[in-house]
Order: sequence, then C-alpha cells, then structure tokens
Amino acid sequence: FSFKYGGKASSEFIGKWNHSLRQQQSVDGAVCYIAVYQDPATGLEIACDIKGFADYSAVEWTLRFTNKGSANTPQISEVNAADINIDSKTGDYHVHYSNGTVFKRTDFMQNMKVIGSAKDSLYLRADGGRSSSKWLPYINVETSSPRIGKYSGVILSIGWTGVWHSNLKLNSATSMLRFTTGQYHLNSYLRPNESVRSPLVSFLPWQGGNEYAGNNKFRRFITAHHTHKIDGKPNISPISSGFEEQGYPKPCDLYSCLNESWAKSLMKQHHMFGMTPEVYWIDAGWFELIGDYDWGSNVGTWDVDKRRFPNGLAPISQEAHRYGAKFMVWFEPERTTPKSKWRRNHPEFMLHADGKRCATLAEDIDPTSTLVDLSKPEVLRWITDSIGDVIESNGIDYYRQDFNIDPEPFWVNNDEPGRAGMLEAKYVENLYKFWDGLYKRFPRLYIDNCASGAKRLDLEMVSRGTALWRDDYNWGEPNGYQCHTYGLNLYIPQHGTGVVKPDAYTGRSSLSSAVIMSWAITDRSNRADDIKARINEYRTLRPYFLEDYYPLCGTDCDITGDDIWLAYQLNRPSDGTGYIVAFRRPECADSTFQAQLYDLDPAATYQVTNIDNHSSIKMTGKQLADKGVTLILGKPRESLIIYYEKEKPAKK
Repeated sequence: FSFKYGGKASSEFIGKWNHSLRQQQSVDGAVCYIAVYQDPATGLEIACDIKGFADYSAVEWTLRFTNKGSANTPQISEVNAADINIDSKTGDYHVHYSNGTVFKRTDFMQNMKVIGSAKDSLYLRADGGRSSSKWLPYINVETSSPRIGKYSGVILSIGWTGVWHSNLKLNSATSMLRFTTGQYHLNSYLRPNESVRSPLVSFLPWQGGNEYAGNNKFRRFITAHHTHKIDGKPNISPISSGFEEQGYPKPCDLYSCLNESWAKSLMKQHHMFGMTPEVYWIDAGWFELIGDYDWGSNVGTWDVDKRRFPNGLAPISQEAHRYGAKFMVWFEPERTTPKSKWRRNHPEFMLHADGKRCATLAEDIDPTSTLVDLSKPEVLRWITDSIGDVIESNGIDYYRQDFNIDPEPFWVNNDEPGRAGMLEAKYVENLYKFWDGLYKRFPRLYIDNCASGAKRLDLEMVSRGTALWRDDYNWGEPNGYQCHTYGLNLYIPQHGTGVVKPDAYTGRSSLSSAVIMSWAITDRSNRADDIKARINEYRTLRPYFLEDYYPLCGTDCDITGDDIWLAYQLNRPSDGTGYIVAFRRPECADSTFQAQLYDLDPAATYQVTNIDNHSSIKMTGKQLADKGVTLILGKPRESLIIYYEKEKPAKK
C-alpha cells in the first residue's frame, strides 16, 4: 500500500515507523495476520488486516488508519489500498475488464486492453458512488501470452461500495505493470481516536490450460469464501415469483393495488397448477401511500398500508409458508422523499445533495430525494432496529434492498472542510455493519442486493447478498438478457433476472442461477406446459451455474447484435457432465454453429444429447474440443440446450 502524509510520500518515511506482524485466529479457513505501522511522532497507526486462502493461493487485505495521538493528524491523502507491481514473462499484459450497469445490452460485456509500453495505461473509476454502475470492480491481468500456449495471470478485485478508482500503468524501467487502487475522494485529517478504513483488495493468481482458467478459479473462490453462508453452506439463489404486474386494471399496478386477498388467491392458483416458486416476492409500494398509485414519492415510509393489508404482511408470509415457499419484501432504506415518514420525523438524519443540513422539518424545503446519513452511529442503530422490526413483525424471510440514487454528490457536498471522503468512508463501513447487524438478528435471512439492478456488485456486497435482479435494462428483452448472463458469469456465479414469457427462446434467455417468474398465469397465451418446462429447466441447470463457465463465442468482442449465435458451456468437472445453452438470434442467417468445448477429458467418450428432440451422438473429448459439436437450429429466434455426459469405463 502507499499514501501521502502531510504531503510526503509514504515511501520516504514508512521504513522508520515502528512495525509489527502477528498471526491472528483463522477465519473461514483463511490464515490471518495483522501488520501494524506506528508513527512515533504523531500517533497515527495503520493496521493492515490480511487474509490468505491456501486453497486458492489468494490473498486480500484492508487498511485501517487510526489516530492514537492527542491532536489532529496531518493530512492523509492519495491512499492506495493496493500498490503493487505485476510481472509478465512475455513482456506485455492483456488486461481484461468489464462494463458495469448502465441499462444497455453492453452491460457486463468484457473489454481487453494490451499494455505493452510506457504510453499504455488503463484507468477505471466507479460512477456516481455505486460501485458497479460503470465498470465492474474485477480486473483479470493475463501475464502469459496465448501465443506460447500457456495461460496465467492474476484477478484483482475490489470491495468498496462507493467511489473506488484503479490505475494500471507500465513501469518502463522494470517492464512490470503497476496496479494501484483506493477510495477516490479521501483527503482528510483524523481527529484523536478517530479511524477510517480502506477498500478491500483481493489478489488471486491463476494458471491453466485455457484463457478462462482464472475466471473459473475466481468463481469457485467467490462461492467458497465470498458468499453468505447458512449452516456453513453457501446460500443458493431461488426461483421466485412476484404477484402478476400485468394483472391489474389501470391505473392500478403491482406497486399500489396489491392486497392480501389478491396475493393469497395467486398463491392458491400457483399451487393448483403445480407452479409454486421457492420465494414469493412483494416489490415496492406495500407501504403507506400519500396520494393514489404513487409509491415512488413515498420511499422512506416503512409502515405497512393498512387499507390493503389490514393485518400487516404476516398473513401473506404465513400463506407462502403453508405452500412451502419463502417470503421476500422490497425496501429502499437509504433514500427518502419529501412526503415520507422518515424524512418528516427525522430531518436531522438526512443528507441533501446541495450540502444543506436541516435540523427541523420547517427548514427542509428540498423537493428532491435525500440520502439517509448512515455515517452517523446513531443513524446506523436506528435504521438497523427499524428495518429489523419490520422484518420480524411481518415474517419476512428474504430482505430485498434497492438503492435508486447516486450517493456521490451527497457525500462530497456534505464533507467538512479539509475532510474530503470521510463521510463516504464512514457511510460505506456502516452500510456493511447494517447488513451484518440484520444477519446477526436473523441468522437465516437472505439479502437480495439491488441498486437499480446490480449497481453495487463489489466484493464486499457480493459477500453479503445476491443480485436477484441484475439490471434495470429494457424489461423482458431476451437478447439483452442473454448478453448480461454471458458477461456477468465470468466473475459472479450467482445472479438473476426476470422472465416474462414461457416460450423456450425467451425463458432460456433468462437462465441463470436465479430467476423471477414474471409471467401472468392468468394470460391465456401462456401455456401451463411451457411454464412447467421452463421451471424444470431452471431447476436442472441451476447447480451447473455454480461450477465452471465458458463463453463459446469468445469475449473481448461485441456480442450484442441480433444477427449472431450466442452460446455458452456449463461444465461440471466433478462428474464429467455439462450443458451447452445456445441461441440463434432473430436476424441470424446461419443455421449452424460449431461449439468447441472446454476442459473435457480428451481420451474419454461423451454422450451428447439434444434435450429438445432427444437426438444423441457420441464424441471423444478431443473431438469436442478440436472440431466441436455442430449446433443446428432451422429458424431464427430459436434456442437449444445440449446435455453431455462422460461415459464410464466398462467394468472388467
């Protein structure tokens, strides 16, 4: 790591500070150390908490700056939580980085930049304060060239649910790639006994027989060490269903007209047709509304609307449990609107984008949304207790937290002079404490990590929750959904989206480790057999999304066109089985696609079966890798799923 202290670079003085390194108690199978640096002159202490994961050869750390002196510290700035050099044996670096969420087909699409000279560099910065709104905070630096037939590198990941930034630039003197990352805005002094933490940084070195070996090692690492666990096992994403957004007469919609009897009736219909999901989901608008049909202007009122739910939401939860399902409810506790109860009852807890502070409601004339000031300890206690009480009293099993506002201007404009970045740093740390507090109170809780879709997919948030609705892109548009699955699977094994029609092409476009069944079963154009077929496909393929993934059309290229095939492979090395999922898009002229498969036993024979027409062939692993299996679709806008299974050797 590196930083400036009183304007001087840490490299000039850190060697003179007191230093200690001691081993800590192991956590989650990790070997833990703490390295402590102390400035004898000012009392500044820097503690570096380190975790090493022997099963993945990975290491990660965070820094904590604490003022143990009796006066304010000098200014702390340009803090790089990581400042390292990466070495390549071939002289250049292929840097793979991915788009974040901006509501386009290109969301999560991977890019590649070759850094081979001093003039080459790559700079990434989170946009607006939501950590994956422009770029994903995961970077794969490939350090061996495909030209020599070997693959190796390091995946760099960042855990910071705020404005992180990273820079990769070649050091011409050493030919090594320098990587730095940290919180963008931090430039502050610390008061006596005050502390501030850095982003989490993680390094996972990899090597393997193909260019996606690092991605699959990282995906397994995420499942093993950065997925919330219940009873010691990673929490698995569900198949869920809302309450038929299309089923309401205008001007009603799901958000404002759902009531207890409607919800119970729909659950009964699902049960009757054998379509009960694993989770029932109530989205926005279940709370008290001031004005008809307008949930958006009431965010920040977290009291159940007694006109529609006279007994609260608990009867709906109990009905879901009766059918063997869980119950999930939407919240957005970090944002408030002028009409909302939280804003009217606690104006002193709110941050305004212009930096104005309001001690009383009379002073608050801001017509726009405000941000709850989670940086304050008293606000953290209040929000944790308030949301926890709603969860408990309504029997909520799955907690869905949305966040539809860019917090950066609220943080920046409310910082004290000379204290840039401190509000953001304390806010982000308390956000983690908020979710951790909910888990402590409700050990079996599941948290859905939503922020206008998946705009907060950094390592810290992925460790605590899953994005069941990964993108607010054009709702139900299947080709875009295919793109999002294709790109995001490179790094994140668990995520989901909605599916609005049960035909094979649309339904399979939303295949992932999670899905929201958003079709209306009251719509007579939706056949019950099609719905059941899609549900069964999700159940069958879901465990495969948690293992190895290979994009069969390549990456670092444009996969958004309507005139192409898109295909990917889900491989399970543990038992020699896997699936190919493929789409011939609406304007694609080619009726065939050659799918060359990855990571198969070249000497083994595989049974390869089309699950739609049940046709089957046998091919060796070498044939499937070198020549590939020919996928055939007779018409545009069709899909197929291929299952393959390694034949067991005959018993002697």
